[in-house]
Amino acid sequence: MSVASKPLVSLEVSFGAAPPQGMVTPLCQSLLELCRPLFQDEDAAARLRLTAHELLENIVKYSAEAGCDLNFELFRTPTGALSARVQTRNVPRAENRADAEARLAALTAAADPLEHYDSIIADSAQKPAGSGLGLARIHAETEYRLSHRFEGNALFIVASGEVWLKKGVLP
Repeated sequence: MSVASKPLVSLEVSFGAAPPQGMVTPLCQSLLELCRPLFQDEDAAARLRLTAHELLENIVKYSAEAGCDLNFELFRTPTGALSARVQTRNVPRAENRADAEARLAALTAAADPLEHYDSIIADSAQKPAGSGLGLARIHAETEYRLSHRFEGNALFIVASGEVWLKKGVLP
């Protein structure tokens, strides 16, 4: 990220191990409340909340016992656009790593995020868990772009993009 200015909102949350499921909704709601005054648009706020929720769900469901992080920034780009970046870091369970890597590679390579999401919905009917539906949902429904990388055993997933508003003027 090459941003010259300081973030308008920055939030970093670290966990010693995967957070309990009960923390996902309150954390996402807190993030939403921090940003709501800047968005002036419920749709933009809902897209951000969905993104944070799906990324946090992933670290709850698929983390080994090592620590996890959620980092969020809302900032202005050099052109003045409002942009958001949500990043998670976790160490996935060893048995999930290859599958996670393959799913993320397919997701980020998909030319049409909505078509990819539809195919995952169809595939998920035959799978009891671990469908990849949450990340595909971010890609298809929020306009945020996903990227990922492994550093050693740690998986970093980043959702980022311009916060487009349906109404009003950017703050």
